[in-house]
Amino acid sequence: DRIHTELRFYDVAHRDAELSKRMPRVLAFDRGDHVAMLEDLGEAADLTSLYAGDALEPGELETLCDFARRLHALPLTDDERAGLANRAMRELNHAHLFAVPLDPGNGLDLDAITPGLADAARELQHDDAFLARVTELGELYLHATGPSLLHGDYYPGGFLRTAPGLCGIDPEFACVGPVELDLGVLVAHLVFAGEGPDVAERVESLYAEKMDGALLRGFAGVELMRRLIGVAQLPLPEEVGVERKREWLAFARGWVVNA
Repeated sequence: DRIHTELRFYDVAHRDAELSKRMPRVLAFDRGDHVAMLEDLGEAADLTSLYAGDALEPGELETLCDFARRLHALPLTDDERAGLANRAMRELNHAHLFAVPLDPGNGLDLDAITPGLADAARELQHDDAFLARVTELGELYLHATGPSLLHGDYYPGGFLRTAPGLCGIDPEFACVGPVELDLGVLVAHLVFAGEGPDVAERVESLYAEKMDGALLRGFAGVELMRRLIGVAQLPLPEEVGVERKREWLAFARGWVVNA
């Protein structure tokens, strides 16, 4: 299911000439063994260096927003929407985004990651307003049938710096849903990279298409939360301590509750 979804994603996305320049081509696919061969993009590095103090190069944020806008604007047939449902991967991602981090019995030793982080997590795990809105956002994500094709994991690890420029990869969580999900995830990771909350306005402006800004921030808040107190931890510098993480969780709560 995952490989078939990725192939469908690439097939649809390559219809746009600019997107086609910014992702690998599918060279071969063995349906029996579920193996795909993708184009080698050459020497490249992903954008996870942003967490360690690297900065986006001039024009890269514009490219990320343009990539998303073009992707989200692609027309889909009913058959393509059905083929991009990606139910199993969406259910897995739903658990990691909306459920596991807020489960007090999840077994995660957060204090082993950052001393004091477990107390910060408990505050959110018992925050009724936050829990209710996260549940609503999770249901929206899990059951969305449109309107747009989403990358599904629109974060720095999903983009490579190559000789021709940024290229998008790894659409294993691709699905159809609200554009605010991709953009919210992007905003959250720009915050982890050192940007302030006003980066949401910059992304909205560069995307330059109608969207629900509160919903974008809601998904951004969920992504901040799950990367801090969930399973999918980021390679953040060791000097990022509990006080900084509490600040980010405060962003998350405010964005989610007001979404």
